[in-house]
Amino acid sequence: MIGKMAVMGVLLASTAWAGGATGTVGRKGTVVKVVDAFAYRAQAEMVGEGPRLRVRLSPIALDQKRLAEALDAASELDRQMEGQPYVELELETDGRWTGGGMSTLRDAYCGWCHVGMQAEKAKTRVANGRVTGTIQASHTDDPEADGYDAALTLDAPIEAEGGTTPLAPGGAEVGKAYQACLAAMAGKTEEAIVASCFTRDDAWLAKQNLDYYNGTDFWDHVRTAQSSLDFQGATIAGGRQKGDQAELTVALKRVRAGGQGEPESVENWKGRVFLRRSGGTWGFASAQLEQIYN
Repeated sequence: MIGKMAVMGVLLASTAWAGGATGTVGRKGTVVKVVDAFAYRAQAEMVGEGPRLRVRLSPIALDQKRLAEALDAASELDRQMEGQPYVELELETDGRWTGGGMSTLRDAYCGWCHVGMQAEKAKTRVANGRVTGTIQASHTDDPEADGYDAALTLDAPIEAEGGTTPLAPGGAEVGKAYQACLAAMAGKTEEAIVASCFTRDDAWLAKQNLDYYNGTDFWDHVRTAQSSLDFQGATIAGGRQKGDQAELTVALKRVRAGGQGEPESVENWKGRVFLRRSGGTWGFASAQLEQIYN
């Protein structure tokens, strides 16, 4: 029966997935049913340092084909799961749960929760490009009852790393497109920003009422809503391209005017900027950035 259901899912829709995850997960009395999952690569959040895996536990079926093709899997997950509550767990690269994660569940939100003693409740590992195994945990594992409640079986695919073409320092045409966008932002004119920073079919841009803005109002809106475009200098170390998607490795500088009698302030940032090509034009898609503190 399970085999028939899996085959039927493949035939009916690419969004169906057999076995990404099943079970339940939650905290503080809020528990959701999990029907799918996907794992992507990230850096340690608060415990330790170095690479980790993040497993997004989803209450809805995911489009695994799009996730497999995405360079920025985290943003693709956000897009597919917009408005959906979820729990995301952090694992070591060999699949062992660290006991940490985050929750967007109503009345159980947690930007980062870590209960180390719960790590031993997981029997998970990485095998053949997937996170497999089980997690059986209870909030009562934590003396303060602040842990996760989980009854999960995982068979989640992990973000693939291959199939990309490297980009030289400067980022080739993709880098030029991002630099042109920053130059348009510096000019503060709506027409130039729309033309240089976004593709014509950009989902965020489609939701904006461009007739509403006057003068530099649109620039002010973009630098707030799309803060990854609010930089005054970019050094592009290189990147990678996969079809109509590209990732740039960047070092960025943000300059802020000082108050009366005060010098300007300079912030340094680093990370990855993602662009998407449509209709022959590259436009901003997303970014994963962090500020550098000296």
